Amino acid sequence: MADKPSHAKDREETKAAKALERASLAEQVWSEVEVQRAVVEERTARLKAQRLARDAQDEATAKLSKATPAKG
Repeated sequence: MADKPSHAKDREETKAAKALERASLAEQVWSEVEVQRAVVEERTARLKAQRLARDAQDEATAKLSKATPAKG
């Protein structure tokens, strides 16, 4: 069986190099996506905690105002 022509070998090497480059770029992009997702999840958790604390404070204030008779 004869060896492949040089232009076929060059084309295969080019395709392989491009595939490696695409894979590397995809890995970088996915790692950035994961970092951004983690930031969003952290921010969401922080905001939820703040909202729950505010709601608890509002509820406590409402209960206190109902328990205390108004003067007048």
